[in-house]
Amino acid sequence: MALLTHAKDAATADGHERRVNLRLNCSGIVEIGFFPDKTVYDATLYDISMGGCGLKIENHAGAQMNSLVEMKIKLHGLTLHVLGVVRSVLGTGERVGIEFTDVQPAQAIRLYQVMGDLMDKSNGKHRLI
Repeated sequence: MALLTHAKDAATADGHERRVNLRLNCSGIVEIGFFPDKTVYDATLYDISMGGCGLKIENHAGAQMNSLVEMKIKLHGLTLHVLGVVRSVLGTGERVGIEFTDVQPAQAIRLYQVMGDLMDKSNGKHRLI
């Protein structure tokens, strides 16, 4: 399960890409709660990979690097419940990159299914973003 739990989404110090998972543009709805208070915020999913996702969070400036999160992702008729950790924050916390952690086998199957649907809909025009 290393592929699912250890996304490499940043460039190394020498500028080489470390990303190991195909990341696809998408649009979905996410409910996200930041630990420890788990207050739920609405977010928009703008990309997803087997290792994580990118979110736009409205009205929340409290997203901080390495914060633990719990998410409910609704995409292509599937609902995924996943845990994650904040790996990037742009602006005042509106754009947040999340690395999935502790992906269970049933969740992985659903995630593979979503990724397959996105790839089918792109007609082979997918790319790393």
